Amino acid sequence: AADPEIDGQLKNKYKSMCGLCDVPSVCSQRDKYWGRQGALYCLSDCLGDVAWSMLKDARLHFSNVDVSVCKDVSLLCPDGSTRPLNSSDPCVWVTRPVPVIAAKRAKAADPEIDGQLKNKYKSMCGLCDVPSVCSQRDKYWGRQGALYCLSDCLGDVAWSMLKDARLHFSNVDVSVCKDVSLLCPDGSTRPLNSSDPCVWVTRPVPVIAAKRAKAAD
Repeated sequence: AADPEIDGQLKNKYKSMCGLCDVPSVCSQRDKYWGRQGALYCLSDCLGDVAWSMLKDARLHFSNVDVSVCKDVSLLCPDGSTRPLNSSDPCVWVTRPVPVIAAKRAKAADPEIDGQLKNKYKSMCGLCDVPSVCSQRDKYWGRQGALYCLSDCLGDVAWSMLKDARLHFSNVDVSVCKDVSLLCPDGSTRPLNSSDPCVWVTRPVPVIAAKRAKAAD
């Protein structure tokens, strides 16, 4: 789990909780079980009984006919009860992350999702350095990769979670392109550490996915 306190509690209670990687000591993006998607593969490959995930990710993963036989999963609630994976009322574990647009201060915006943003910002950071062969091995893959694209001066706008953007640009190791703002739907900007960040879309719901047999303690 992203929250260290929740992560510790879950691991103490569920000894077979899926970790960040198959081999944590050498954890990297090359590991099949790396990151959020990797935790779901761990669950569907029958290597663990509990996994931390975003609701949208879990539903998409377990709707895939290519995943392994361990597909019979539920949403695990803080009180130990379970709900169906497609429940319209999923359990909420933590405060949900805020999706934001991080941009170099010279840039401003228009909203609504990837297509419109890319039409307006030709130098928007994409999913990968080479989209045609996009994979987790690419430095610029995924949310974190988009932030590296921005800090490496390869693009002017990047889609990110607020927490991720703040952490990334507080890192002294990132490149010289650190002068970024939050881009708002109306085209205005706000400081990266603003207490009132711009909200673009409905926020994702963090959930716990668990095999049905492991419903509760």
